[in-house]
Amino acid sequence: MAPLSNTRVIRTKYADEVALTIDNFKTETPVSGFGIAEVVGSKNDKFPVSSVVIASNITWEQYTIAKDMTSYQIIPDIRNPAVPPEAYLNVLGITGLTAWAAIETHAKFKKDDTVFISSAAGPVGQSLAIQAKRRGAFVIGSAGSDEKVRFLLEDLKIDAAFNYKTQDARLELSRIAPAGLDAYLDLVGGETLDIAISKLKSHGHIIAIGNIGTVNGAQPYVTQNLNLIIVKALQINGFTAFEHLRRFTEFWEATKPLVLSGEIQLRDSITEGVKKAPQTFVDYLQGKFTGKAIVKVADL
Repeated sequence: MAPLSNTRVIRTKYADEVALTIDNFKTETPVSGFGIAEVVGSKNDKFPVSSVVIASNITWEQYTIAKDMTSYQIIPDIRNPAVPPEAYLNVLGITGLTAWAAIETHAKFKKDDTVFISSAAGPVGQSLAIQAKRRGAFVIGSAGSDEKVRFLLEDLKIDAAFNYKTQDARLELSRIAPAGLDAYLDLVGGETLDIAISKLKSHGHIIAIGNIGTVNGAQPYVTQNLNLIIVKALQINGFTAFEHLRRFTEFWEATKPLVLSGEIQLRDSITEGVKKAPQTFVDYLQGKFTGKAIVKVADL
């Protein structure tokens, strides 16, 4: 390994399969994404040896020379046995931060409002469902399998759920919420967003967080109901978690007590070995996981 010079060497512990940008990648360039890693060598007093960091540009490899550490933050109390390290890529990581910050920043719904969450069994969807239930909303979730629907109803205990692959979303939303939706938390875009627009009440609210449903589409989906945004005076807020990365400390202070008490529990799927990271990412895009998909590279 090359001398440290002015860089830091970290040993990767977990590599998150999300937050991947492939534009302008060169052949054999390491892929990066959200991860947590342990510092094993440092000449920077801000990141001492044995500290564990979270960052948006952890590369998919066992050891990394970290040159750009602007997004790096040290995780406090990381060795607390009551909280597993992988929680910092799930309920206490970018997943939880996304849901918490989206609702803290943009949510207009209140107690007893009807809120629809697409891809609700996914990692961010689960966090959104928990946060919405904590605010007293009537929560409806969609998922891509009967197993995931059971998980939403029996484990997360949301109010209603349906399998969008085998059931008609328009009919299910009309059946479950005949008076309409107050808010839609969008993680998939495409046709589901179109349907939600048609089901929202006047002055309803959309928080657009993701569009995973359009990532692998052969043809781009053309939204049919844009005119209803005007007719119903809907409010739409786009949201990206990258604007809130510096809120991790605030988020941890608000959320960690709920994790320790057991009020917030999320499912994850851990794959062992960095060599399995590419296939894990493919499986994630194909919806094969319930909850957070994480690749474990090494132990602390």
